[in-house]
Amino acid sequence: MLFRQAIDEFVLYLQIEKNYSLNTVDGYAYDLRCFENFLIQHGYSVQLHDITKTHVRRFIQHQITKL
Repeated sequence: MLFRQAIDEFVLYLQIEKNYSLNTVDGYAYDLRCFENFLIQHGYSVQLHDITKTHVRRFIQHQITKL
């Protein structure tokens, strides 16, 4: 499964099952799409099963250094 598909399913889950507010759902979607863009820009796979904790850590480091 592509990461984008997982994002879309998660957003739908938050909207329908959890009934989260629009701002909360938008916030989650924005952060996850930023992570997806990071993966693409750095040449990492966007297959869900290929994403590791190391990718998440690198993304967080990248976000912190952008500030």
